[in-house]
Amino acid sequence: MRFELAGFVAEMHVLTALLGSKIPAIRIGDELGFAAVSKSIAQARLGIQAPPEPGFKHLSRPLSERALTASERGRIVFIEAHFVDSLGEQAAVGWEAGHVAVGPIFEGHFGSPGRSVPPISDWPINRALRFLGVVAKPGADEFDTVRFGRHHRIERWLDGNTHSPATAAQRQDSPTL
Repeated sequence: MRFELAGFVAEMHVLTALLGSKIPAIRIGDELGFAAVSKSIAQARLGIQAPPEPGFKHLSRPLSERALTASERGRIVFIEAHFVDSLGEQAAVGWEAGHVAVGPIFEGHFGSPGRSVPPISDWPINRALRFLGVVAKPGADEFDTVRFGRHHRIERWLDGNTHSPATAAQRQDSPTL
């Protein structure tokens, strides 16, 4: 099974400053929103065609520069997760007040033979969400709390198709989710 996630998380007004109306943000908490941004979405909707920053598949320098500027209005993070079967990786970076404040954080090759999987609380996306103030609900992690498992493809965040959310326990047992 394939799972991919990429985009910006911030308070809704910060996402509007970052992306305008070109990429819709979906509310994932009382104040926070998520805007799905892949290389193809950035090219089609923002006219950005640039190679990714080191360690990322979808975050380019022009997107980083936009986030840096938007962070003057509030904290913002870019997150990525890519899993195929039992192999995967996550990356995250956060900005605040015009500078990089978190990361970049990388963790990869979950499920590789001989490699231990770090506790879910240490995975880059959970760390980035905590930077934004997300508090995990009882029995869940930050990823579950904002329901990032509801879509398995980046573009589904734009078209509204949903999937069942995966729980932290399911992701720990099978890091493909």
